[in-house]
Amino acid sequence: MLNTIGSRIAFFRKARNLGRRELADIVGCTPAYVGALERWEKRYRNPTIDSLQAFSKALGIHLFHLLDDAHDSAASKRLPDIDSKTYMKMKIGERIKAAREWQNHSLKTFSDKCEIPINDLKTIEKIDIVPFVRLHRIALELGISPYWLSPEPVKFVPAEEQSGPPKIQHIQAILRELPIEQKRKLLLSVVKELTNPSLPGRKKSRKIIP
Repeated sequence: MLNTIGSRIAFFRKARNLGRRELADIVGCTPAYVGALERWEKRYRNPTIDSLQAFSKALGIHLFHLLDDAHDSAASKRLPDIDSKTYMKMKIGERIKAAREWQNHSLKTFSDKCEIPINDLKTIEKIDIVPFVRLHRIALELGISPYWLSPEPVKFVPAEEQSGPPKIQHIQAILRELPIEQKRKLLLSVVKELTNPSLPGRKKSRKIIP
């Protein structure tokens, strides 16, 4: 059960076929520190955000995936038990399909729940780039973390490539349905993604010296 930051680091390290020494060399720390962090030893249970960012970058995942207990949903029987290497090889769509089938949702039933045309849902379950809003809507209807579906930073799809209702109307429709706390979390996720300096094409801001 991945209920600690350390256990999640170990999960993704093994999924990437990295030894502790290899990961330590990339992050810039010692193998002993990696081991202590993965075991979640008491004196190492307060890693800095800078340290976690270094680990998430080295593992090729979003920082939130180390902070968010995404995989612990398996304990509540909402997710299939998939080994780490198989999980990391799966496309986002394949993970969506696996979770949907595990929860015994038919394509038609789940299409209606998500308000996504059934043919669009069939396509989504075969691809690795899913529009941000649809990814969060699907995760919401499955009752799981969106970071289980997409451990890597979200790939944004240009608006002209997205089908369905116009983007703003679609977001507004989803927000109206959400409880206040989930609405706050979703909006926070959007802000974090949009301000992520590592997104393709985003330029680093320059300091203006008076």
